[in-house]
Amino acid sequence: MQKVLLIVSFFATTGCLAQNAEGGEFSIHFFNKTMRIDYIHHGNSVNESFTLVGIKNDGEWGGKSNG
Repeated sequence: MQKVLLIVSFFATTGCLAQNAEGGEFSIHFFNKTMRIDYIHHGNSVNESFTLVGIKNDGEWGGKSNG
Protein backbone atom coordinates (compact mmCIF):
# COMPACT_ATOMS: atom_id res chain seq x y z
CA MET A 1 0.00 0.00 0.00
CA GLN A 2 2.87 2.36 0.68
CA LYS A 3 4.07 1.78 -2.88
CA VAL A 4 0.69 2.92 -4.22
CA LEU A 5 0.82 6.14 -2.18
CA LEU A 6 4.41 6.72 -3.23
CA ILE A 7 3.55 6.27 -6.91
CA VAL A 8 0.53 8.58 -6.70
CA SER A 9 2.61 11.20 -4.86
CA PHE A 10 5.35 10.94 -7.50
CA PHE A 11 2.99 11.54 -10.41
CA ALA A 12 1.20 14.39 -8.63
CA THR A 13 4.51 16.09 -7.86
CA THR A 14 6.01 15.64 -11.31
CA GLY A 15 2.81 16.91 -12.92
CA CYS A 16 2.95 20.09 -10.87
CA LEU A 17 6.65 20.58 -11.59
CA ALA A 18 6.12 20.06 -15.31
CA GLN A 19 3.40 22.70 -15.38
CA ASN A 20 5.54 25.21 -13.48
CA ALA A 21 8.66 24.51 -15.55
CA GLU A 22 6.90 25.09 -18.85
CA GLY A 23 4.54 27.76 -17.60
CA GLY A 24 2.00 25.90 -19.69
CA GLU A 25 -1.72 25.62 -19.74
CA PHE A 26 -3.62 23.56 -17.20
CA SER A 27 -5.40 21.55 -19.90
CA ILE A 28 -2.13 20.33 -21.42
CA HIS A 29 -1.08 18.48 -18.26
CA PHE A 30 -4.33 17.76 -16.42
CA PHE A 31 -7.96 16.82 -16.87
CA ASN A 32 -10.64 19.08 -15.39
CA LYS A 33 -11.44 16.40 -12.78
CA THR A 34 -10.55 15.54 -9.22
CA MET A 35 -9.43 12.23 -7.79
CA ARG A 36 -10.07 11.41 -4.16
CA ILE A 37 -7.79 8.93 -2.42
CA ASP A 38 -9.20 7.50 0.80
CA TYR A 39 -6.67 5.98 3.16
CA ILE A 40 -6.20 5.12 6.81
CA HIS A 41 -3.06 6.26 8.58
CA HIS A 42 -2.36 4.24 11.69
CA GLY A 43 0.50 3.35 13.97
CA ASN A 44 2.15 3.92 17.30
CA SER A 45 5.48 5.28 18.55
CA VAL A 46 7.35 2.43 16.83
CA ASN A 47 5.47 1.56 13.63
CA GLU A 48 3.50 3.51 11.08
CA SER A 49 1.45 2.33 8.11
CA PHE A 50 -1.04 3.47 5.51
CA THR A 51 -3.93 1.41 4.18
CA LEU A 52 -5.53 2.34 0.88
CA VAL A 53 -9.31 2.28 1.23
CA GLY A 54 -10.31 3.47 -2.23
CA ILE A 55 -9.80 5.79 -5.17
CA LYS A 56 -12.74 7.75 -6.56
CA ASN A 57 -13.39 10.08 -9.48
CA ASP A 58 -14.83 13.02 -7.56
CA GLY A 59 -16.24 15.07 -10.44
CA GLU A 60 -15.07 18.30 -12.00
CA TRP A 61 -12.30 20.44 -10.52
CA GLY A 62 -13.76 23.43 -8.74
CA GLY A 63 -10.60 25.48 -8.26
CA LYS A 64 -8.48 27.71 -10.44
CA SER A 65 -7.16 26.10 -13.59
CA ASN A 66 -4.18 28.39 -14.16
CA GLY A 67 -1.64 30.59 -12.36
